[in-house]
Amino acid sequence: MSNYGVFGPPLFALSSHDKLAAIYHFSTSFSSCGLKVLPSLILTLIIVAALINLIQVRNDRKEPPEIYARLPFIGHIVGFWRHGIIYFKILAGANPDLPIFTLRLATQRIYVVNTPEFSKVIERNTKTLSFIPLEIAVSKRFLKIGNGDKARIHEAMSLDHGQSGYMRDIHNTHHRMLKLGSVLNRMRDNGFDEIALSLNSVQDENVDLYDWTRKILTTTCTTAVWGLESPFRENAELVNDFCSGFRARERVHEKLLAYYESEAFNEPSASDFVRAKAALNQHHGFSNEYMARTDLGELTAVLFNLVPASFWLLLYICSSSNLLEDIRTEIHKIATRPTGESEATYHLDASLLSQCFLLVATYHEVLRIVGSGVTTNRVVLEDTAVKLAQENYVLKKGGIVQIPANVIHSDPSVWGEDVLEFNPQRFIDRPELATSSAFRTFGGGASRCPGSRFAQTQVLAFVAGVVISRDVSPLVDNTASCTLPDMDTTRLPGLLKPLRDVRVRMKRRMK
Repeated sequence: MSNYGVFGPPLFALSSHDKLAAIYHFSTSFSSCGLKVLPSLILTLIIVAALINLIQVRNDRKEPPEIYARLPFIGHIVGFWRHGIIYFKILAGANPDLPIFTLRLATQRIYVVNTPEFSKVIERNTKTLSFIPLEIAVSKRFLKIGNGDKARIHEAMSLDHGQSGYMRDIHNTHHRMLKLGSVLNRMRDNGFDEIALSLNSVQDENVDLYDWTRKILTTTCTTAVWGLESPFRENAELVNDFCSGFRARERVHEKLLAYYESEAFNEPSASDFVRAKAALNQHHGFSNEYMARTDLGELTAVLFNLVPASFWLLLYICSSSNLLEDIRTEIHKIATRPTGESEATYHLDASLLSQCFLLVATYHEVLRIVGSGVTTNRVVLEDTAVKLAQENYVLKKGGIVQIPANVIHSDPSVWGEDVLEFNPQRFIDRPELATSSAFRTFGGGASRCPGSRFAQTQVLAFVAGVVISRDVSPLVDNTASCTLPDMDTTRLPGLLKPLRDVRVRMKRRMK
């Protein structure tokens, strides 16, 4: 059991109502919309649904068992629309004996994996189960890549399903440059320096915590990667543009394009990572426009997860006075106070934060909870046999494999009977959980997020800096500790966001 109590929303428990919601009823759907439907129309719909059900293509007997929706073709689509990520848990809870099952979204096969053991089987198969086609499809659709660069992408995909040539090179570059080593250490330290500058400039003030966290980390993390010429460093309004929607992000793209056209990535303050990426893209003939577009995509992926991770970690810590004091004591042990400086001045070495075992464990436990919005995806490139113990299945070409974190993160056989509680101690008692296939926040296998280490260094540095230098207190609850807001479970994918921001008082600590 946790020494810090249960505070705020736990992982989502399934009620009997939720389990029954996996089966759709026309009457419920229409009534909830306040519509009155003529009996003849209802009869017509029932007849049409029955006919569609008769002609619906059934699973190959070798495929994972299919879970049918009462409404053919679109029933599961409606399920995700109504329930968001909870729908995965509804289906898994109603079918607890299935380690993997099949859904049909219209004519698309979706294979849903529900156990850590089966996720290992999926992750080991990198030849015929690949994330790359999805990555390319998203890039073409949402990043507005030009025709010349699209042709190069198409050529890259024709080489062994994108697992050779450019796609292999860019994948290897990410993993090589962001692994533990000098490149990552320099990015970590530069980011920490920027975080310290930002926090030192903050006076006692009332802030909306999520928005405040977003503004600081957007500037500090982009400077750590793109250097002092980062578009965000001198253009504070770009933070709002970046988070305001697709059209507003075009202004961010324009600044990134100017960054590459001026070759600012060759400035000494830029990271070796961004230089290596630029050199590789130029080698393969991609334009500055393409590099700016793909950086916009990477920026989205990083910040849309790094910001909520920092927000929730800080808020979970500040919601328990015992946890706050224990972590603050832990950070004080690695902090130094140079001779001649004020008593309120501390120096923190980012490389020592890994020694703050409770802080790191709390980080992982928070990600277990808010990371339940993450789903690992793979495209089945060829018919693929998968086997686990006595379970033998065939995944059909063109299908999509999904491993939803919210199912595996709430499995009591992995996490214990207190799985619905917030308990950082579980990662202290069993630190191997953070690198196991049961911890899905950063994916797994060959496609595990290469930026996860950088993200961890920045989140820990930011939260440690706030905890040691500020008292954070709520403004509206009349309590000493912060209260956690509800989580938005409707948005896919990524870390869960709060349904509302939290208004707090930031006051500088004098000891």
